[in-house]
Amino acid sequence: MKLYQKTKRGGMKFLELKTDGPKFITTWGQVGGKVQTSTKVCKGMNLGRANETTPEKQAKLEMKAKITVKMKEGYTSTKPSEKSTIVQAKINLDKLPSNLCPNKPINQKACPKSVLEGQTTYGQKKHNGHCLILVKGKKSDHIYTRRMEDISPYVSEIPPIKEMMSRIPEGSMVLAEMTYFENVLSKQVPRHVASVIRKEDAAEALAKYTELEARGMFKLYPFDCLFWNNKFVGNTDYTDRYMLLASKRDPNFFDIPELLPHWKEILETAQKDNWEGFILRVPGEKSHVSYTMDGTAHRAGSWKYKFVQEGDFAVDEVLMGKSGKHANFYAKFHVVQFDENGAKVDRGYVGCGTLSHDELALLTMEINNKTRKLPFAVEIEYQSIHDDSGKLEFGQIQRIRDDKTAEECLAE
Repeated sequence: MKLYQKTKRGGMKFLELKTDGPKFITTWGQVGGKVQTSTKVCKGMNLGRANETTPEKQAKLEMKAKITVKMKEGYTSTKPSEKSTIVQAKINLDKLPSNLCPNKPINQKACPKSVLEGQTTYGQKKHNGHCLILVKGKKSDHIYTRRMEDISPYVSEIPPIKEMMSRIPEGSMVLAEMTYFENVLSKQVPRHVASVIRKEDAAEALAKYTELEARGMFKLYPFDCLFWNNKFVGNTDYTDRYMLLASKRDPNFFDIPELLPHWKEILETAQKDNWEGFILRVPGEKSHVSYTMDGTAHRAGSWKYKFVQEGDFAVDEVLMGKSGKHANFYAKFHVVQFDENGAKVDRGYVGCGTLSHDELALLTMEINNKTRKLPFAVEIEYQSIHDDSGKLEFGQIQRIRDDKTAEECLAE
Protein backbone atom coordinates (compact mmCIF):
# COMPACT_ATOMS: atom_id res chain seq x y z
CA MET A 1 0.00 0.00 0.00
CA LYS A 2 1.26 3.48 -0.85
CA LEU A 3 0.58 6.46 1.44
CA TYR A 4 1.19 10.17 0.89
CA GLN A 5 1.65 13.28 3.00
CA LYS A 6 2.47 16.88 2.16
CA THR A 7 5.51 18.36 3.89
CA LYS A 8 5.58 21.71 5.69
CA ARG A 9 7.53 23.16 2.76
CA GLY A 10 4.78 22.14 0.33
CA GLY A 11 6.52 19.07 -1.09
CA MET A 12 5.16 15.54 -1.20
CA LYS A 13 6.54 12.51 0.59
CA PHE A 14 5.41 8.92 0.28
CA LEU A 15 5.55 5.70 2.23
CA GLU A 16 5.10 2.33 0.51
CA LEU A 17 4.41 -0.73 2.67
CA LYS A 18 4.31 -4.30 1.34
CA THR A 19 5.11 -7.88 2.26
CA ASP A 20 6.94 -10.65 0.48
CA GLY A 21 6.40 -13.87 2.43
CA PRO A 22 7.93 -13.22 5.88
CA LYS A 23 9.51 -9.94 4.72
CA PHE A 24 7.95 -6.60 5.70
CA ILE A 25 9.34 -4.04 3.23
CA THR A 26 9.13 -0.27 3.76
CA THR A 27 10.08 2.24 1.07
CA TRP A 28 9.93 5.98 1.70
CA GLY A 29 11.17 9.36 0.47
CA GLN A 30 10.22 12.47 -1.49
CA VAL A 31 8.06 11.99 -4.58
CA GLY A 32 10.49 12.37 -7.47
CA GLY A 33 13.44 12.47 -5.09
CA LYS A 34 15.76 10.20 -3.11
CA VAL A 35 14.19 6.91 -1.97
CA GLN A 36 15.17 4.62 0.90
CA THR A 37 14.14 1.02 1.64
CA SER A 38 14.28 -1.16 4.74
CA THR A 39 13.36 -4.84 5.09
CA LYS A 40 12.37 -6.67 8.26
CA VAL A 41 12.23 -10.47 8.27
CA CYS A 42 9.36 -11.31 10.65
CA LYS A 43 9.18 -14.33 12.91
CA GLY A 44 6.10 -16.29 13.92
CA MET A 45 4.65 -15.23 17.28
CA ASN A 46 2.85 -17.02 20.16
CA LEU A 47 3.91 -20.48 18.95
CA GLY A 48 1.71 -23.29 20.25
CA ARG A 49 -1.10 -20.90 21.28
CA ALA A 50 -4.50 -20.17 19.83
CA ASN A 51 -3.27 -16.84 18.44
CA GLU A 52 -0.16 -18.32 16.84
CA THR A 53 1.02 -16.56 13.69
CA THR A 54 3.25 -17.76 10.88
CA PRO A 55 6.10 -15.49 9.69
CA GLU A 56 4.02 -14.58 6.64
CA LYS A 57 0.95 -13.70 8.72
CA GLN A 58 3.07 -11.74 11.22
CA ALA A 59 4.51 -9.64 8.39
CA LYS A 60 0.99 -8.74 7.20
CA LEU A 61 -0.14 -7.91 10.75
CA GLU A 62 2.82 -5.59 11.28
CA MET A 63 2.19 -3.89 7.94
CA LYS A 64 -1.48 -3.32 8.86
CA ALA A 65 -0.51 -1.86 12.23
CA LYS A 66 1.99 0.50 10.58
CA ILE A 67 -0.64 1.68 8.09
CA THR A 68 -3.04 2.49 10.95
CA VAL A 69 -0.37 4.50 12.79
CA LYS A 70 0.69 6.46 9.71
CA MET A 71 -2.86 7.35 8.71
CA LYS A 72 -3.42 8.72 12.22
CA GLU A 73 -0.33 10.87 11.63
CA GLY A 74 -1.96 12.41 8.56
CA TYR A 75 -0.89 10.13 5.73
CA THR A 76 -3.56 9.38 3.14
CA SER A 77 -3.93 6.65 0.51
CA THR A 78 -4.70 9.21 -2.22
CA LYS A 79 -2.13 11.76 -3.32
CA PRO A 80 -3.16 15.24 -2.08
CA SER A 81 -3.34 18.01 -4.64
CA GLU A 82 -1.11 21.05 -4.11
CA LYS A 83 -3.98 23.09 -2.70
CA SER A 84 -5.86 20.33 -0.92
CA THR A 85 -7.14 20.51 2.63
CA ILE A 86 -7.21 17.09 4.22
CA VAL A 87 -9.99 17.02 6.79
CA GLN A 88 -10.34 14.09 9.12
CA ALA A 89 -13.07 14.69 11.68
CA LYS A 90 -12.47 11.33 13.35
CA ILE A 91 -9.06 11.88 14.87
CA ASN A 92 -7.83 10.71 18.25
CA LEU A 93 -7.89 13.76 20.52
CA ASP A 94 -5.68 11.93 23.03
CA LYS A 95 -2.86 11.81 20.47
CA LEU A 96 -3.05 14.42 17.75
CA PRO A 97 -0.71 14.12 14.75
CA SER A 98 2.18 16.60 14.72
CA ASN A 99 1.20 17.85 11.24
CA LEU A 100 -2.34 18.85 12.22
CA CYS A 101 -2.88 22.56 11.55
CA PRO A 102 -6.13 24.48 12.23
CA ASN A 103 -7.43 27.17 9.86
CA LYS A 104 -5.96 30.65 10.03
CA PRO A 105 -7.65 33.96 9.06
CA ILE A 106 -7.35 35.13 5.47
CA ASN A 107 -4.66 37.78 5.02
CA GLN A 108 -5.77 41.40 5.09
CA LYS A 109 -4.70 42.11 1.50
CA ALA A 110 -7.02 39.36 0.29
CA CYS A 111 -10.06 40.71 2.13
CA PRO A 112 -12.62 41.54 -0.59
CA LYS A 113 -14.64 44.75 -0.74
CA SER A 114 -17.82 42.70 -0.31
CA VAL A 115 -16.63 41.71 3.18
CA LEU A 116 -15.28 45.13 4.21
CA GLU A 117 -18.50 46.85 3.16
CA GLY A 118 -20.94 43.99 3.65
CA GLN A 119 -24.13 44.64 5.61
CA THR A 120 -23.88 41.28 7.40
CA THR A 121 -20.12 41.44 8.19
CA TYR A 122 -19.36 41.49 11.90
CA GLY A 123 -16.09 41.84 13.77
CA GLN A 124 -14.29 40.72 16.91
CA LYS A 125 -11.34 42.29 18.65
CA LYS A 126 -8.07 40.78 17.42
CA HIS A 127 -6.01 40.08 20.50
CA ASN A 128 -2.23 40.23 20.36
CA GLY A 129 -0.81 37.17 22.10
CA HIS A 130 0.11 33.54 21.52
CA CYS A 131 -2.27 30.93 20.14
CA LEU A 132 -2.86 27.89 22.34
CA ILE A 133 -4.82 24.80 21.35
CA LEU A 134 -6.61 23.24 24.33
CA VAL A 135 -7.62 19.62 23.82
CA LYS A 136 -9.59 17.47 26.23
CA GLY A 137 -9.57 13.83 25.18
CA LYS A 138 -11.08 10.74 26.76
CA LYS A 139 -7.93 9.83 28.66
CA SER A 140 -5.87 13.01 28.90
CA ASP A 141 -5.77 16.77 28.51
CA HIS A 142 -3.22 18.54 26.32
CA ILE A 143 -2.16 22.11 25.58
CA TYR A 144 -0.44 22.67 22.24
CA THR A 145 1.19 25.64 20.55
CA ARG A 146 0.15 26.56 17.01
CA ARG A 147 3.03 24.33 15.84
CA MET A 148 1.53 21.38 17.73
CA GLU A 149 4.24 21.35 20.40
CA ASP A 150 2.78 19.71 23.49
CA ILE A 151 3.54 22.11 26.36
CA SER A 152 1.07 20.53 28.80
CA PRO A 153 3.72 19.48 31.36
CA TYR A 154 4.87 23.08 31.75
CA VAL A 155 1.71 25.22 31.59
CA SER A 156 -1.20 23.08 32.78
CA GLU A 157 -1.10 24.76 36.22
CA ILE A 158 -1.17 28.33 34.87
CA PRO A 159 -4.47 29.63 36.37
CA PRO A 160 -6.41 30.75 33.24
CA ILE A 161 -5.38 27.63 31.34
CA LYS A 162 -6.21 25.33 34.25
CA GLU A 163 -9.58 27.03 34.79
CA MET A 164 -10.65 26.80 31.17
CA MET A 165 -9.50 23.21 30.83
CA SER A 166 -11.70 22.34 33.81
CA ARG A 167 -14.76 23.85 32.09
CA ILE A 168 -14.68 22.53 28.53
CA PRO A 169 -16.34 19.14 28.00
CA GLU A 170 -14.59 15.91 27.11
CA GLY A 171 -13.94 15.51 23.40
CA SER A 172 -13.25 19.20 22.72
CA MET A 173 -10.59 21.17 20.84
CA VAL A 174 -10.58 24.90 21.60
CA LEU A 175 -8.42 27.57 19.98
CA ALA A 176 -7.51 30.42 22.32
CA GLU A 177 -5.24 33.45 22.45
CA MET A 178 -3.14 33.85 25.60
CA THR A 179 -2.51 37.56 26.24
CA TYR A 180 -0.81 39.81 28.75
CA PHE A 181 -1.93 43.39 29.34
CA GLU A 182 0.85 45.54 30.81
CA ASN A 183 -0.43 48.32 33.04
CA VAL A 184 2.51 50.66 32.39
CA LEU A 185 2.25 50.49 28.58
CA SER A 186 -1.54 50.17 28.63
CA LYS A 187 -1.50 47.54 25.88
CA GLN A 188 -1.09 43.83 25.24
CA VAL A 189 2.53 42.67 25.17
CA PRO A 190 2.86 39.20 23.56
CA ARG A 191 6.52 38.68 24.43
CA HIS A 192 5.60 38.42 28.12
CA VAL A 193 3.26 35.55 27.24
CA ALA A 194 6.16 33.87 25.44
CA SER A 195 8.34 34.22 28.55
CA VAL A 196 5.81 32.03 30.40
CA ILE A 197 4.75 29.43 27.87
CA ARG A 198 8.29 28.86 26.52
CA LYS A 199 9.57 27.81 29.95
CA GLU A 200 10.33 24.08 29.97
CA ASP A 201 9.80 23.70 33.69
CA ALA A 202 6.41 23.93 35.38
CA ALA A 203 7.71 25.68 38.51
CA GLU A 204 9.62 28.27 36.45
CA ALA A 205 6.58 28.93 34.25
CA LEU A 206 4.32 29.47 37.26
CA ALA A 207 6.93 31.69 38.97
CA LYS A 208 7.22 33.88 35.85
CA TYR A 209 3.43 34.06 35.59
CA THR A 210 3.19 35.20 39.24
CA GLU A 211 5.94 37.79 38.76
CA LEU A 212 4.25 39.34 35.73
CA GLU A 213 0.77 39.24 37.28
CA ALA A 214 2.05 41.74 39.86
CA ARG A 215 2.30 44.47 37.21
CA GLY A 216 -0.29 43.42 34.65
CA MET A 217 -2.89 40.80 33.78
CA PHE A 218 -2.88 37.52 31.87
CA LYS A 219 -6.05 36.45 30.14
CA LEU A 220 -7.09 33.63 27.86
CA TYR A 221 -9.48 34.43 25.00
CA PRO A 222 -11.09 31.34 23.41
CA PHE A 223 -11.99 32.38 19.88
CA ASP A 224 -13.04 29.16 18.16
CA CYS A 225 -13.55 25.42 18.54
CA LEU A 226 -13.25 22.55 16.08
CA PHE A 227 -14.57 19.78 18.33
CA TRP A 228 -17.08 20.01 21.15
CA ASN A 229 -18.37 17.18 23.28
CA ASN A 230 -16.93 14.54 20.89
CA LYS A 231 -18.46 16.15 17.81
CA PHE A 232 -16.76 17.96 14.92
CA VAL A 233 -18.37 21.44 14.88
CA GLY A 234 -16.17 23.29 12.39
CA ASN A 235 -18.86 22.84 9.71
CA THR A 236 -21.39 24.92 11.66
CA ASP A 237 -21.93 28.68 11.52
CA TYR A 238 -19.46 30.59 13.70
CA THR A 239 -22.25 32.05 15.84
CA ASP A 240 -23.17 28.48 16.87
CA ARG A 241 -19.58 27.76 17.87
CA TYR A 242 -19.49 31.13 19.65
CA MET A 243 -22.45 30.16 21.82
CA LEU A 244 -20.74 26.90 22.83
CA LEU A 245 -17.70 28.84 24.01
CA ALA A 246 -19.75 31.62 25.63
CA SER A 247 -21.58 29.05 27.76
CA LYS A 248 -18.29 28.37 29.59
CA ARG A 249 -17.06 31.96 29.97
CA ASP A 250 -15.48 33.22 33.16
CA PRO A 251 -14.58 36.95 33.00
CA ASN A 252 -12.04 36.46 35.81
CA PHE A 253 -9.88 34.23 33.62
CA PHE A 254 -11.18 34.16 30.05
CA ASP A 255 -13.87 35.77 27.96
CA ILE A 256 -14.73 35.09 24.33
CA PRO A 257 -14.27 38.23 22.18
CA GLU A 258 -17.58 40.07 21.74
CA LEU A 259 -19.36 39.99 18.38
CA LEU A 260 -19.45 43.52 16.95
CA PRO A 261 -22.03 43.99 14.15
CA HIS A 262 -21.23 47.73 13.97
CA TRP A 263 -17.45 47.29 14.06
CA LYS A 264 -16.79 50.21 11.70
CA GLU A 265 -18.35 52.65 14.15
CA ILE A 266 -15.66 51.95 16.76
CA LEU A 267 -12.61 51.95 14.45
CA GLU A 268 -11.25 55.23 15.80
CA THR A 269 -11.84 54.28 19.43
CA ALA A 270 -10.29 50.85 18.96
CA GLN A 271 -7.16 52.36 17.42
CA LYS A 272 -6.80 54.86 20.26
CA ASP A 273 -7.16 51.99 22.76
CA ASN A 274 -4.21 50.15 21.18
CA TRP A 275 -6.22 47.33 19.62
CA GLU A 276 -4.25 45.30 17.12
CA GLY A 277 -7.30 45.25 14.87
CA PHE A 278 -10.36 43.11 14.10
CA ILE A 279 -11.19 39.64 12.91
CA LEU A 280 -14.04 39.89 10.38
CA ARG A 281 -16.60 37.18 9.63
CA VAL A 282 -19.73 36.73 7.57
CA PRO A 283 -22.62 34.35 8.32
CA GLY A 284 -23.01 30.93 6.74
CA GLU A 285 -20.55 28.55 5.11
CA LYS A 286 -17.83 31.17 4.81
CA SER A 287 -17.53 31.07 8.60
CA HIS A 288 -16.85 27.31 8.60
CA VAL A 289 -13.40 26.10 9.65
CA SER A 290 -11.46 22.86 9.44
CA TYR A 291 -7.85 21.78 9.67
CA THR A 292 -5.22 20.30 7.43
CA MET A 293 -3.18 17.19 8.12
CA ASP A 294 -0.08 18.39 6.28
CA GLY A 295 1.26 21.14 8.54
CA THR A 296 0.17 23.98 6.23
CA ALA A 297 -2.69 26.16 7.41
CA HIS A 298 -5.74 26.55 5.19
CA ARG A 299 -6.86 30.18 5.24
CA ALA A 300 -10.62 30.29 5.59
CA GLY A 301 -13.43 31.20 7.98
CA SER A 302 -12.45 34.81 8.74
CA TRP A 303 -10.41 37.80 7.59
CA LYS A 304 -7.83 40.03 9.28
CA TYR A 305 -8.27 43.78 9.60
CA LYS A 306 -5.23 45.35 11.30
CA PHE A 307 -4.32 48.94 12.06
CA VAL A 308 -0.60 48.53 11.40
CA GLN A 309 1.26 46.48 8.85
CA GLU A 310 2.99 43.51 10.37
CA GLY A 311 4.22 40.13 9.31
CA ASP A 312 6.49 37.23 10.12
CA PHE A 313 10.04 37.30 8.79
CA ALA A 314 13.14 35.14 9.14
CA VAL A 315 16.38 36.56 10.56
CA ASP A 316 19.29 35.14 8.55
CA GLU A 317 22.06 37.56 9.63
CA VAL A 318 22.78 39.44 12.87
CA LEU A 319 25.05 42.44 13.46
CA MET A 320 26.32 43.99 16.70
CA GLY A 321 24.98 47.33 17.84
CA LYS A 322 27.30 50.23 16.98
CA SER A 323 27.21 52.20 20.23
CA GLY A 324 25.37 52.96 23.44
CA LYS A 325 23.46 50.39 25.48
CA HIS A 326 23.29 47.91 22.58
CA ALA A 327 27.03 47.96 21.75
CA ASN A 328 27.62 44.48 23.15
CA PHE A 329 24.51 42.83 21.71
CA TYR A 330 23.18 41.84 18.33
CA ALA A 331 20.89 44.76 17.58
CA LYS A 332 20.62 44.90 13.77
CA PHE A 333 19.01 42.09 11.82
CA HIS A 334 18.79 41.15 8.17
CA VAL A 335 15.42 39.58 7.39
CA VAL A 336 13.95 37.57 4.55
CA GLN A 337 10.78 35.78 3.59
CA PHE A 338 10.34 32.76 1.34
CA ASP A 339 8.45 32.55 -1.93
CA GLU A 340 6.31 29.60 -3.04
CA ASN A 341 9.42 27.79 -4.33
CA GLY A 342 11.31 28.18 -1.04
CA ALA A 343 13.64 30.90 -2.43
CA LYS A 344 14.61 33.83 -0.19
CA VAL A 345 13.02 37.24 -0.71
CA ASP A 346 15.31 39.97 0.64
CA ARG A 347 13.49 42.33 3.02
CA GLY A 348 16.54 44.32 4.16
CA TYR A 349 17.76 45.24 7.65
CA VAL A 350 15.63 46.14 10.67
CA GLY A 351 16.29 47.38 14.18
CA CYS A 352 15.68 45.64 17.50
CA GLY A 353 12.33 47.40 17.95
CA THR A 354 10.63 46.63 21.26
CA LEU A 355 13.08 43.90 22.34
CA SER A 356 14.33 44.83 25.79
CA HIS A 357 17.94 45.01 27.03
CA ASP A 358 17.52 41.64 28.77
CA GLU A 359 15.95 40.04 25.70
CA LEU A 360 18.80 41.23 23.47
CA ALA A 361 21.37 39.93 25.96
CA LEU A 362 19.66 36.52 26.03
CA LEU A 363 19.32 36.45 22.24
CA THR A 364 23.02 37.28 21.80
CA MET A 365 24.03 34.53 24.21
CA GLU A 366 21.76 31.97 22.50
CA ILE A 367 23.18 32.77 19.05
CA ASN A 368 26.78 32.71 20.27
CA ASN A 369 26.48 29.38 22.07
CA LYS A 370 24.46 27.97 19.13
CA THR A 371 21.33 27.13 21.13
CA ARG A 372 19.51 29.41 18.67
CA LYS A 373 20.37 28.86 15.04
CA LEU A 374 19.85 31.14 12.07
CA PRO A 375 17.42 31.60 10.48
CA PHE A 376 14.71 32.10 13.12
CA ALA A 377 11.28 33.74 12.94
CA VAL A 378 10.34 37.18 14.24
CA GLU A 379 7.27 39.41 14.03
CA ILE A 380 7.89 42.86 12.56
CA GLU A 381 5.82 46.01 12.32
CA TYR A 382 6.63 48.21 9.34
CA GLN A 383 5.34 51.22 7.44
CA SER A 384 5.42 49.67 3.95
CA ILE A 385 7.31 47.39 1.57
CA HIS A 386 9.19 49.32 -1.10
CA ASP A 387 7.70 48.68 -4.53
CA ASP A 388 11.04 48.43 -6.33
CA SER A 389 13.42 46.80 -3.85
CA GLY A 390 10.91 44.75 -1.86
CA LYS A 391 12.58 45.90 1.36
CA LEU A 392 10.81 47.01 4.52
CA GLU A 393 10.53 50.68 5.37
CA PHE A 394 10.83 51.52 9.08
CA GLY A 395 10.71 47.87 10.16
CA GLN A 396 11.00 47.12 13.88
CA ILE A 397 10.98 43.72 15.58
CA GLN A 398 8.09 43.23 18.00
CA ARG A 399 8.87 39.73 19.25
CA ILE A 400 10.68 36.49 18.49
CA ARG A 401 8.27 33.87 17.09
CA ASP A 402 9.45 30.63 18.70
CA ASP A 403 6.05 29.23 17.75
CA LYS A 404 6.96 29.47 14.04
CA THR A 405 9.72 28.12 11.84
CA ALA A 406 11.67 30.31 9.45
CA GLU A 407 10.18 28.41 6.50
CA GLU A 408 6.68 29.51 7.55
CA CYS A 409 7.60 33.16 6.93
CA LEU A 410 6.10 33.37 3.47
CA ALA A 411 6.08 36.33 1.10
CA GLU A 412 2.55 37.47 0.30
